[in-house]
Amino acid sequence: MTTAIRWLLRIGGLLLALVVYTIWKQLDAQLGFGFPSAFLRGAVVFGFIGWMWYATRAPKRHNEPNVKVEPAKPTPPVTASTDAPEDRHWAQALAELEGSDRQAGLWARSFAEAQGNESLARANYLTARSRQLADTYREEMLKAEEAEEQAKRDAEAARIAEEQRRYDALPKGRCPSCAEIILLSAEECPKCRALFTAGSTWKIDPV
Repeated sequence: MTTAIRWLLRIGGLLLALVVYTIWKQLDAQLGFGFPSAFLRGAVVFGFIGWMWYATRAPKRHNEPNVKVEPAKPTPPVTASTDAPEDRHWAQALAELEGSDRQAGLWARSFAEAQGNESLARANYLTARSRQLADTYREEMLKAEEAEEQAKRDAEAARIAEEQRRYDALPKGRCPSCAEIILLSAEECPKCRALFTAGSTWKIDPV
């Protein structure tokens, strides 16, 4: 039912109630029914008007689409590993400034340089402290790289020493051509290229 039809029915109902009320009132005056009839007349007319108004009200909408509310996605925890090293330095400086680990000497100098302006002193502290932490981080990285390189050099030296030890433990002899000390199992002298294969007349002299 459209709004226009509803209002037409309401106006028609009001006119009908008015006609009934007028005719009933005239009958009461002619017949002298008195107060009970007047009370009944008012109840019937106003009850009819109320029923008409209620019957022509706009229906409630039940077919509105349901809006699905997506549950809030949990915020992933922010870890220091997601920050760049320089960001971690600033974060550590801020944690020190707002906590109990503030560097007293650096804070005093920052406050003095800011001439008592606490906001400027805080900014100076953060800048200076993050720079200190960055320098310390670079030094530690350089030390770690140097330690890694030294470990590689030590491992290579140990490998060479082990190979030399194993070489020294092998039986050796003297080359009959140049007198070079070589492995007893060698088939060729590395210095003079003399051959010691099965058909050769050269033989290594054991030492």
